[in-house]
Amino acid sequence: MKKNFIRYLIIFFISVIFTFYLFEFYLLNKENNLFLSKEKKIKKFERSSRMEVYKRLKSIENVAVSTNPLLFTNFNDLTLLPLSGVSSIKTILCNENGYMSYYFSDRYGFNNPDNEWKQIEENKRDESGGININPHSLKKNQKDYNWDVEYVLLGDSFTHGACVNRPNDIGSVLRNLSKKTVLNLGYMGNGPLIEYATFREYVNFNTRNVLFFFYENDLNDLKKELENKILVNYLNDKSFSQNLKKKQTEINSISFFRIEKTFSQIEKSFFKEINNKYFHQKKFTTTKNKYLKFIRLDRTKNFLKRYYDIATNNINYPYKEFKFIINDLNDRVVASGGKFYLILLPSFEKYSNNDKFNLYFSDIIKKKIILTLKNQNIEIIDIHENIFKKFHDPALLFNLSKLHYNEKGYELIAKEIYKKTKGSR
Repeated sequence: MKKNFIRYLIIFFISVIFTFYLFEFYLLNKENNLFLSKEKKIKKFERSSRMEVYKRLKSIENVAVSTNPLLFTNFNDLTLLPLSGVSSIKTILCNENGYMSYYFSDRYGFNNPDNEWKQIEENKRDESGGININPHSLKKNQKDYNWDVEYVLLGDSFTHGACVNRPNDIGSVLRNLSKKTVLNLGYMGNGPLIEYATFREYVNFNTRNVLFFFYENDLNDLKKELENKILVNYLNDKSFSQNLKKKQTEINSISFFRIEKTFSQIEKSFFKEINNKYFHQKKFTTTKNKYLKFIRLDRTKNFLKRYYDIATNNINYPYKEFKFIINDLNDRVVASGGKFYLILLPSFEKYSNNDKFNLYFSDIIKKKIILTLKNQNIEIIDIHENIFKKFHDPALLFNLSKLHYNEKGYELIAKEIYKKTKGSR
């Protein structure tokens, strides 16, 4: 009896060890496939950096580069933190589709036709000489009220329009569908706090629908944003403002300074870090280190640690601050008679055979977000559940780099949002 127990115990431990190494081999194979697939995609098209294009064009025409606000939040010497780019200028966005995308920025440096702001000014004038109507004074059946803006979009690069040209970004598609005023206040690299600050700085009009786009890296961005003393003021003081609408000349100056003096180095350092992470893995290039990494079960341990950290909230994501931001935005929108929506965006990893396990992590984060906002009367539109999951091959909705969506992906998202919001009133 005792011998059988020992025999079974040995078999059990051998089985467990074998399972761990089998899983380690799976992760190794997945990592190699991801490496090769990303390398292959990069070779599909030549990707000049935005700074290279900027240097080539600036002597020919007036041009700027979209300057990521989040990259500059660690410059605490700034007395003014821009939340947009250079105004009224041809702006270089990005190249992930085999071509460099551009847009002509509006008066505040966002990706909109400037006529949208003119339309807002006209909408705010009525026959009595410019007095704006309070939507709360309207009866519930008065659905024909002329709202100043039909949609305001808040988000990061997906909302900004990476990496397509107008009219293929979400804001432009909504503009064409609704035939009404749509303001895209999204910007590449934004996190929830910057998006919250952007709304407070630039939205002082009646908006029918406010769309807050959430991507799975937004909580990491929020952690970085909370380290910036200017941004934290928006959380600590609900009336705080930098008065950015009146400081566009200064914003232009700061943006150009960053482009010329520091942005090139920041972008170079950022992409070097990405390249090292995904393509080079120099730390483990020798055969000896590769074997040691496998024997130590490094990939398996990292996977289990990441799963445990997210599941138990050991990563210390700032859910409390996120909840405050969403609730306060919702309160502000509802107080002006509008409707607030949280849009959940999926990443390519969710549909990649090479990165299948990442869907567990993104799903855990998504479930925690939904749980955090439970009973808050906030409408959530899940793009994966509503669109991508039903599409025959969701990978076809992403661009060549698989970082952002392509024209078709943005179009389907905009149409779904339009369908959900059109019948809300």
